[in-house]
Amino acid sequence: MAEQLALFAPTIVRQHGLREFHTSPYVSLGRGPDGLWRATYRVPAAAAWQYPEIELRTPTSCPVLLFDCDQGANNPIAAALAEVLPWPSWVCWRPDAESCHAAYCLRRPVLIREDALPIPQATLARICEYYTQELRADPGYTRVLTHNPVHPRWRTEWGHQGGYSLGELGQFIPPGYRMPRLDQRLSIEGRNTGLFRAGMKWCGLPRHWAKLDSVGTYLAELNTTLVQPLSVGEVKTIAWSVEKISRRNLASGQTPANFRRIQASRGRKGGLISGAKRSQDSNETMRPWEAAGLSRRAWYYKQAGRPQEPEQARPWEAEGVSRATWYRQDGQPQKSIEQPQKSIEQRRPWEAEGISRRTWYYRKKALH
Repeated sequence: MAEQLALFAPTIVRQHGLREFHTSPYVSLGRGPDGLWRATYRVPAAAAWQYPEIELRTPTSCPVLLFDCDQGANNPIAAALAEVLPWPSWVCWRPDAESCHAAYCLRRPVLIREDALPIPQATLARICEYYTQELRADPGYTRVLTHNPVHPRWRTEWGHQGGYSLGELGQFIPPGYRMPRLDQRLSIEGRNTGLFRAGMKWCGLPRHWAKLDSVGTYLAELNTTLVQPLSVGEVKTIAWSVEKISRRNLASGQTPANFRRIQASRGRKGGLISGAKRSQDSNETMRPWEAAGLSRRAWYYKQAGRPQEPEQARPWEAEGVSRATWYRQDGQPQKSIEQPQKSIEQRRPWEAEGISRRTWYYRKKALH
């Protein structure tokens, strides 16, 4: 389906390697005269190529590698001439001719689904890291929207036709290459995200609530400390977004202090509810040892598989002896003692015969 949708792309774009296209890609009119971005929305694939900004990725694959290059002295064409990197499929220059978007089409798009093979995805990530470093491209560029190479707003330089394989792009990476540490002044999230977070943090301080309109000045000063500063229009856009969101948060009471208070209240409420449910179903409430006729400790010993102590088992009751007698026997069951046979004097057999003792003995002597 994505390959069929690529037929909606202009012929020159397909010739330079575009193999797949989104069914309803994101598009935008880009920046206006005030430097602010216009709305982003989806349109059918057939109507997408008339917009200056367009999405070239698909939900399940990456058909094009895109890089946002902000320094004209280190553009992709110069890198290709120096044989540091291959020729890009195309390069879209902005009107100021100081920045551009470089595209490297893939002959076989890389699947980015969860069930896709991990090795092509890892190779793609490594290529993006190295090319971003060599081109000094924006590491925070999300690659969602890119310049439409056939739109008249941009000056497009066409390059390699037919697309590249991952192996052809990866052969320019030197052996043993490792991603270098970024400059501390350049946020690992990217300059746009870094400035946005810094602005939101600045506006979140109570002493700045009365002067939110000054966040643009703060971000402009912070932008000058970057290795590759953003343009004035981009900084204005970030400042406008930060001020808008901050004013909305203040109007609704979503200050950092209120946020912590609300979260603490939610945590206490959830703890009380879950705690009551846990207590209702706990052994201490159900007291199962009473139904089993055991003590609490004996019941827990039995649940843990541990032998009961004599004080809990009370074996003397089963043997019919006292506790002291049981312990005198070293904890062993009482042995049955054979009673001695009673003597004649104890049995007194003459009484049973109704004669005197002397007569009984005379008769016994006469018998023997």
